Amino acid sequence: AKCDFCETSALKSDFADMDFPEGIIPFYITRDEAIDIFRKWVEENSSPKKAAIFLNRISELQGYYLPHKMLRGPVDMGVGFKLESRYLPMLGYLDGIFVSESKDLNNLVLDGAEPFDIRYLVPFDLKYMAGHKAKLPDIDDEELKRRTFQEACSYYAGVVKKILWTPSPQMCANSARLSSVPVYLPMYILKIGI
Repeated sequence: AKCDFCETSALKSDFADMDFPEGIIPFYITRDEAIDIFRKWVEENSSPKKAAIFLNRISELQGYYLPHKMLRGPVDMGVGFKLESRYLPMLGYLDGIFVSESKDLNNLVLDGAEPFDIRYLVPFDLKYMAGHKAKLPDIDDEELKRRTFQEACSYYAGVVKKILWTPSPQMCANSARLSSVPVYLPMYILKIGI
């Protein structure tokens, strides 16, 4: 891709060689709005010591598009019980559940940013990338399968606990019939080690 004005390359070569995602949820708040929201949250929810650390680094907040797979389709489930040899088959359906394709970002951390509203999902277009960074997918197929399995189990764990009145069901999921669509999701990130 070339810039329409200066005709220099608009993409890094490693990004240009990848398979582009099929969808993207564009940012709908600006970086300045994100900083204001984060500042308010920090002031209301952090100890003074941690708040000072966050507020001193708040200008480093960056907008990123993060690679995900959006899962949709039937999933075969099984529930086992620790003290019994019973195994209960279940059927489920996942619709619009996201799994991170970034090894640097823990899926459990990203769960805290969800839910993403898939009503805002649009076909991928490079114009949405302007002014933001994009992380490339960097996990292998085995790790993606593991994360998909984990996500499917955690999605249904709360329902199973409630219906079967068991505090710790042993969940098992077969995600072979799920379809997955590569998408980019927006997130503002501030990297701070505390």
